[in-house]
Amino acid sequence: MKLARNNSIAPTLALNYTDTVHEGWKNAVMLRSEINPKDGRFNIVIRIPQYRVQGRYQITGSIIGIPLEGSGHFEATGINMTNDMLMQGHLQERRGEKFFVIDDFSQKTHLDTMSVYLYNLFNNTRLANATNRLLNENHRAILDGEGGKLVNVLWGKLHEGLIQRIFDKVPYRIMFPDLD
Repeated sequence: MKLARNNSIAPTLALNYTDTVHEGWKNAVMLRSEINPKDGRFNIVIRIPQYRVQGRYQITGSIIGIPLEGSGHFEATGINMTNDMLMQGHLQERRGEKFFVIDDFSQKTHLDTMSVYLYNLFNNTRLANATNRLLNENHRAILDGEGGKLVNVLWGKLHEGLIQRIFDKVPYRIMFPDLD
């Protein structure tokens, strides 16, 4: 997942996630699902009691005025995460099968609480610990303010990548046998 500089949400931020591992989906509860196969539109709302993602990150820029720079391992946890995901896409034929390809993805995320830790931020100095603590102690103000838009984009990019990997592996006729 990559978020390039000059994006509309955090124009001074460049962020790249790789090798992510997602935990918590097995406990997800689908609250609503609307699928329109004719126009390739999906609207899915799920709640995950505890969602955890970890992997590698590289970041330069700032979030809500807090300068960030570093690369290394990251861990993030969301408690009582509700995701309202809207996907638009099309079918693509590969290897004699049809697969769903996401063209557009947006997500609105609500979290009761969130924690994040960016290891090796600022080359693992005291400033890194202070910045991680500041982000975590003020997560509610961040989520309720402008940072909430960024959280929607960041969690959305992670989920879009995860969902697309599933769509890439499972043919449409198997995933949605009554829609094919």
